[in-house]
Amino acid sequence: MSMKFSLMDLLLPRETRFFDDFDRQVDTLIEAARIFKNMVTVLDTLSVEEIHARVAEVSACEHRGDAIELEIITALDDTFITPIDREDIHAMAVRIDQSLDILNSCSRRLQMYNIHAVPENVCKFAEIIVQISIEMSSLIDGLRNHEEVHAVSQRMHQLENEADALFYASMAELFDGKHDPVTIMKLKEIYEQLEAIVDSADHIGKTVRGIAVKMG
Repeated sequence: MSMKFSLMDLLLPRETRFFDDFDRQVDTLIEAARIFKNMVTVLDTLSVEEIHARVAEVSACEHRGDAIELEIITALDDTFITPIDREDIHAMAVRIDQSLDILNSCSRRLQMYNIHAVPENVCKFAEIIVQISIEMSSLIDGLRNHEEVHAVSQRMHQLENEADALFYASMAELFDGKHDPVTIMKLKEIYEQLEAIVDSADHIGKTVRGIAVKMG
């Protein structure tokens, strides 16, 4: 079922550039997520220089995302009528950027901690992050086109549930007595950040679902 257009939409056309900006944000997140996934999947085969290069690519995405977020916040001050509530636009821009910021932080920690191989569960987390980012793109399209977004947000929440289960399994594996304290410390922080990325993305799904309810 589509969301309704109001008479106000016809009488006072709204600035829709924000949806284009959200698309750019999410595309940047997807790009960074794929770089990260490709890196951790073959991490044990990469040289130090190659790892540094992949980390730099993720950081470049993060910088680009910061610039887009700033554009959105600045545009809010200059726009009379917005397609959705201003606080919702602000919340979405911040949350999408937060996901990208945490991903960049996680990527940099691999380099900082000199991690040259990761457990399989890190790769599984990376795949979930790619999937939920792609779903986020569908979510923005649905919001732009006044389409039903509940199914997309449900898929995102299911991915968040999978990430939760993966996190607990990873913690159990990490504390199985086979790892030294330093490795536990490093990987625990990595896992916590990976889970935080998925949680942040899932929150965007819930935010958009709330917007859809308000729009009728």
